[in-house]
Amino acid sequence: QPRRLTAGPFIHGWPRWSPDGTRLVYWGYDAQSRRSAIKVLEVESGRILTLVESQESLDRPAWRPDGKYVAYAAQPNGNWDIWGAAADGSRHYRLTHDAQMETNPLWSPDGLVIAIKAAPNKEYNLTVEHFISVKDGFESPTYRLWDGIKSIQMSDWSPDGKKIAYTAEMITNASGEDRVSYLAVVNE
Repeated sequence: QPRRLTAGPFIHGWPRWSPDGTRLVYWGYDAQSRRSAIKVLEVESGRILTLVESQESLDRPAWRPDGKYVAYAAQPNGNWDIWGAAADGSRHYRLTHDAQMETNPLWSPDGLVIAIKAAPNKEYNLTVEHFISVKDGFESPTYRLWDGIKSIQMSDWSPDGKKIAYTAEMITNASGEDRVSYLAVVNE
């Protein structure tokens, strides 16, 4: 029995269940006003809270495992950065500030580290995995830069938080023509 959860002028996507299964966080875009939003829907009541709305692009919200925060990507001033927000919308934290493109936040199981996709040269096909630690709070995040296989597309933490698996695109030239191959890798 499908149940429609959202309506209105916004296009909605990338829904993610809250850890307790009572809410969905999702992205929205209104083509007419050219506004993006990150919203939280209380599934039973239908109440919708707008965490952030902007003329700038927003992308891929992700819940922290305790359900108290959401990480997302935003493109202020034409550059993608990672942000965090309290799940009630009361506070927002900009977690990255540099010139590279950073997107696709993914929380570790303990909620202390966010894996992100970073493009040091702003080239989508040369992305790498980087990590933001919020162990000491959102006001003072620390970073670990990992320069491994390029073209990271998706990732997921192991349940114990000690490994991360991801898909990488590999450009091969074995046949004399460039071809893209996908390679599943576990980083230990």
